[in-house]
Amino acid sequence: LTRYYELVFQDFGDPRTNDWFLLGSPMPGLTIMVSYLYFVLSWGPKYMAHRKPYNLTNLLIAYNFFQVCLSVWLFWEAMDAAWWNNYSWRCQSVDWSRSP
Repeated sequence: LTRYYELVFQDFGDPRTNDWFLLGSPMPGLTIMVSYLYFVLSWGPKYMAHRKPYNLTNLLIAYNFFQVCLSVWLFWEAMDAAWWNNYSWRCQSVDWSRSP
């Protein structure tokens, strides 16, 4: 198991991402996933068992508006990086620099 971990995350891993947030090891991602599952499957249902449902209509409208704005911005950034900036889909060299 230890050798498999070293093989996947150290030998095959990209050393440029070792210092990036949540990418240095698999533990942050696993911790977030386990915490989420605990909240959704155990603690959340127990907490809401004897409570009325919350009215989230206005919050969800604001959240959906934010998601639409974020999607438009991400689409614009992707188009700027790929289509509008002379990016070649067939023959683009790999950027091996340490910058993100």
